[in-house]
Amino acid sequence: WMAGFSVLLMTVLALSPAHGNDEVGEWLDRMARAVDTLNYRGTLVHVRNGRVDTLRIIHRSDDEGIRERIYSLDGQPREILRNGSEVRTLLEGNPALVVQGGIGSRLFPQLPANQLSSPVLGYRMSFAGTDRVAGMATRVVEILPRDQFRYGHRFWLEEKTGMLLRSALLDNAGQHLQKLTFVDIELGVPISDSELDPRITV
Repeated sequence: WMAGFSVLLMTVLALSPAHGNDEVGEWLDRMARAVDTLNYRGTLVHVRNGRVDTLRIIHRSDDEGIRERIYSLDGQPREILRNGSEVRTLLEGNPALVVQGGIGSRLFPQLPANQLSSPVLGYRMSFAGTDRVAGMATRVVEILPRDQFRYGHRFWLEEKTGMLLRSALLDNAGQHLQKLTFVDIELGVPISDSELDPRITV
């Protein structure tokens, strides 16, 4: 389940703004910083092929590094715990299963600055207006292929911080193939150690 999210969102690593889209690149750079450096907690909904998964994410970044806990709100209890570069996936069962790394290690993309400045001929990048997501104003960014053989992407970025609040994978007709969206989120909030501790006992 989480592997699908990671593939969907990490695809943007290969996408860089074409020449003349410097402002779009700046927003994507803000997005990359926000998803790693902000503290936040929120509820995410992932929709794909008629299936809906609901997740809770708690993310903290401080002088000790990044800690993150993602857990399912429906279906079999599942948790992903991130502590710096270490990732563990916990699956409830008898006995409970622990998977080290590999599965769904990141929900959000990381966009290095050197990639943002490299020209890419295969995609058109532009702003697509404004919208509201989870009660917050967002700037919408579109990344569309110049051919019919690749998928497009749409990102909704919170106006003040650049935080990614919604993403959609698009077919060549612009229809959503899958979507990941916050339905509620708190930004810049204190996160306690206890919030990041797993509930599944292993």
